[in-house]
Amino acid sequence: MNSYNIYNNISNNNYNTSCLDIKQISYEIKELGFKKESERLENCCKNKVYVECDCRIYIFPIMCMNKLCPKCSKLRSYRIFKQYIEILKEYKIAHSIYDRGLRLLTLTIKNQFSLEKGIDILYESFKRFKQRIYFKRNIFGGIGVIDFTQDKEGLWHVHLHLIINSNYLDRQYKGQDPKLVQEWVVCTKGLSNGAGLNIKPIRNYKGSLNYVLKYITKTINNISPKDLAIFYKTTKNRRFLFT
Repeated sequence: MNSYNIYNNISNNNYNTSCLDIKQISYEIKELGFKKESERLENCCKNKVYVECDCRIYIFPIMCMNKLCPKCSKLRSYRIFKQYIEILKEYKIAHSIYDRGLRLLTLTIKNQFSLEKGIDILYESFKRFKQRIYFKRNIFGGIGVIDFTQDKEGLWHVHLHLIINSNYLDRQYKGQDPKLVQEWVVCTKGLSNGAGLNIKPIRNYKGSLNYVLKYITKTINNISPKDLAIFYKTTKNRRFLFT
């Protein structure tokens, strides 16, 4: 499917937008000072651009490219998939836990009362993690996406889903936590104690990349527009895709 068909397929379909109150989210973003972004989100795909080429007129929707917009998130996910799938195929999948290769890694912190604080902690922790000697010796690249959910007590579970190219990481020390866990605890300044840190095998390239990228497009149910606006503000000038 070419880019023109992708644009129109996305703009003409409803990607669970009924689960998201776009107008209310736009209002909350505007209240936080993002007036222009609010208007673009609310008017996404409502206006068109007409381009004449090779005796044919192409109609392109004007998209907002807001990370909270289901349609634009779908397009972003498609672009990222197209960009990274061939790159991933240059590396072998780790079929044994002891192999060097591609595997899935989830990094989490303790649940937080504040979504904004949780996001800040995760970003800063991962930044420190990438600077550690352990990381540089054992992890050689990857791609990942931030995700967050809210539990029944109202606490925020903020975490990263990553595909990494690495050595065997879960090195058990006698009477101690695995080295990976020790390193992550240091980077989070103790805020990962008791939180899950998980490594999983990859079965195939396409499935694993789709698994990670789905967190860009998934509809966030039971989370208020105000909280989504806070997420937007906190990640506004930060990379949404971790590489």
